[in-house]
Amino acid sequence: MVYYKNHPDRLGGGKMKKWVLKKEDRKNAEELVRKYGLNPLLAAVLSARGFFDEESLKAFFSLEPALSDPYLIRDMDKAVERIRRAVEEGERICVYGDYDADGVTSTSILYRYLTAVGADVGYYIPERETEGYGMNREAVEKIASEGTQLIVTVDNGISAAPEIDYAKTLGMDTVVTDHHTPPERLPDAVAVVNPHRKDDTSPFHDYAGVGVVFKLLCALEDGDCDVMLDQFSDLAAIGTVADVVPLTGENRAIVKAGLHRIPSTDNLGLYSLLEVCGLADKEVTGESVAFVLAPKINAAGRVGSVQEAVRLMTGEDEEEVMRLAGNIAALNTKRKDLEEIILSDVGDQIAHHPHLVNERVIVLSGHGWHKGVIGIVSARVAETYGKPTLMIAIDEDGNASGSARSNDDFSIIEAIRACAEPLERFGGHAKAAGFSLKAENIARFTELLLSYAHEHFEEMPPYTLTVDKVVSPSEMTVENIRELEKMEPFGEENPRPVFAVCGATVEEIVPLSQGKHTRLRLKKDGQSFAVLCFGMPTSQSGCRCGETVDVCFTAQLNEYNGATQVSLKLKEMKPTQVRQDTFFRSCGKYDRLICGEKTAAREEIPTRNDLAAVYRFLRQNGGFGGTALQLYTVLAGQMSYCKMMLALEILKSEKLITAALHCRHFGIALLPAAQKIDLEASELLNRLKSQTI
Repeated sequence: MVYYKNHPDRLGGGKMKKWVLKKEDRKNAEELVRKYGLNPLLAAVLSARGFFDEESLKAFFSLEPALSDPYLIRDMDKAVERIRRAVEEGERICVYGDYDADGVTSTSILYRYLTAVGADVGYYIPERETEGYGMNREAVEKIASEGTQLIVTVDNGISAAPEIDYAKTLGMDTVVTDHHTPPERLPDAVAVVNPHRKDDTSPFHDYAGVGVVFKLLCALEDGDCDVMLDQFSDLAAIGTVADVVPLTGENRAIVKAGLHRIPSTDNLGLYSLLEVCGLADKEVTGESVAFVLAPKINAAGRVGSVQEAVRLMTGEDEEEVMRLAGNIAALNTKRKDLEEIILSDVGDQIAHHPHLVNERVIVLSGHGWHKGVIGIVSARVAETYGKPTLMIAIDEDGNASGSARSNDDFSIIEAIRACAEPLERFGGHAKAAGFSLKAENIARFTELLLSYAHEHFEEMPPYTLTVDKVVSPSEMTVENIRELEKMEPFGEENPRPVFAVCGATVEEIVPLSQGKHTRLRLKKDGQSFAVLCFGMPTSQSGCRCGETVDVCFTAQLNEYNGATQVSLKLKEMKPTQVRQDTFFRSCGKYDRLICGEKTAAREEIPTRNDLAAVYRFLRQNGGFGGTALQLYTVLAGQMSYCKMMLALEILKSEKLITAALHCRHFGIALLPAAQKIDLEASELLNRLKSQTI
């Protein structure tokens, strides 16, 4: 297998997602309308998501939280007994947390509860930059030096067997509460409360770390979940949404209660944060938690000191918590700035080495990147290019920290585990992972990872976008969307419904905020409708007036000048004539060929006539500015996507064109030809021919 390195003449290209339409069961949807009086659009969405009977509907829409007995979780009785004894005997307790929003809220609610019942309690959260995730020996020693007799871990601890053993030698017991996947050997703790234990038989398992802590509090209160919901559901909801666990079952009950509680919270720090975010005394949704509140709490652990976030959520001094809320908002701004710096660097790397995004897995590294934000950037790159992505930050001492993101079809943790030989440590799950290594081993690790992906996947499964229903614009009414809002809270495994309108004509492309965002005016079946494209510069809208496109979007209600309006927000757009299966097969062939692999794709190699057709189109149009998909739709009657891209690669290699790439947007310009060029003698063309089988 050959990997081409350092080729600034490769085009690369962003990828659209594969749209997956949920199977529509019209008979069941009509039955839901008839039997339960549901709105037809709501019934169609629920039916597509598997709701068929009264029991499932009642559980989903119930306003009464259905929470199971906390003592059904393995070791809960042992945890309660040990914590109660520590409180009664005045032992020093340390809550050992984590630096993300789940860890901050977990630490805060347990600390607040233990303080309220008179415990001698403190907390410890390791700093991301200097200590990393989980328990460490130095922290254990520091905690012991403060006279601690009991450590209670929250959102961590399940993989800390050596540290827990060490704590025991220093005279400290440990109670573990965690939700991460347990290793084969559980830590030798007084209690290990983790619903993912193999021997746990409790009815619900998908809690966030804060959900496990919440169940612990319910157990400490002899199962009185209602009182605990009243006191702590606000922070429990934030941690649950932030950790992207499924908003089903008990998680949905906790988040529902918390969202109702947040606007009237008596937590001074949380209320101060709401004020800073402009959410004070307003309705708070799952999405406003996910995209407004949680990022600010996370920012403290990413680019500042996580201690400020915990002090905010546990503080009782109004002046102090307002100051802390302002600091955390400023840290979030800093976090965004750091992201943009890294993204700019990523853009430069891809511009000079576009082949990087043609590999099955994208691996990028950079000196001085802030390791607290590379996970966010990794997710953004993965979304843009539709490939699993690993971002590696290298510090001045030659140490490297990596963060990886993937989709459901490629387990990034399994891939990393199979290639772990050059790594110092790693951990995570199927869709997200972290790791560390020496900078000198990055090349070796990358080689192993690409070989693993090549061995296990002939081509990478595309990222997907699930569509709940194909609709007519006339269905997007205030009444219908108001009914859909009953599905709140939206989040993991209960996303805001996604709709598609197919075969719409682009009527108008309107720049917003000096062209940073775009509004599309479309028309279908004689009805015009607008779709907002946030974060899509107008210069890169990917469509032209008069074109026919398919659009995917979400719908929600906005208040404007006292009137309620429906707002449609674009998720994805593609030319109507693009056939997905054909397109993605062609993408895979292009990626394999341009990366130097032997490929059964002889028919994809451009002929002289193909090259002439592409060059003629560019010459007649003075070059091209738009997406690769747009160019493909123009040339689709003449050649495949793979053949078109290879033709552009060859024309560029022969210096007949220049091609700049920004995400999914091409800028192609013609170059003056000094002399007649024999394209069939092209080195790249002949190399590609030699790779076909």
